[in-house]
Amino acid sequence: MNVSSVSKGSASSSQGSASSSKSSEIKQLQTKEADLEKQIQNENQSKDDTKTKAEKVKQLQQQIQLINSQIQQLQTTNQSNQVSSSNPTANLQTKSSSNIVDIKV
Repeated sequence: MNVSSVSKGSASSSQGSASSSKSSEIKQLQTKEADLEKQIQNENQSKDDTKTKAEKVKQLQQQIQLINSQIQQLQTTNQSNQVSSSNPTANLQTKSSSNIVDIKV
């Protein structure tokens, strides 16, 4: 009597959806950045005194820097996901599990 059982866990590919989700986040952040740039232009054209303008512009620029660092972080993560998904064999080796049972009587 021979009983053989082989099962392999499959590697799910959620990287594609994660990648598009990150792209969507990047687009949202870029839209916010553009809005902040417009606010800076509006502030520069406002009738506020020089000190008030400078303070408001500085705050807006800090927000833009924060957004840019978030965008850069998302792009870096996106690129590393694309590199790992370009080698599906490596993904399967690291994500799949194997159970092999061989009973001989």
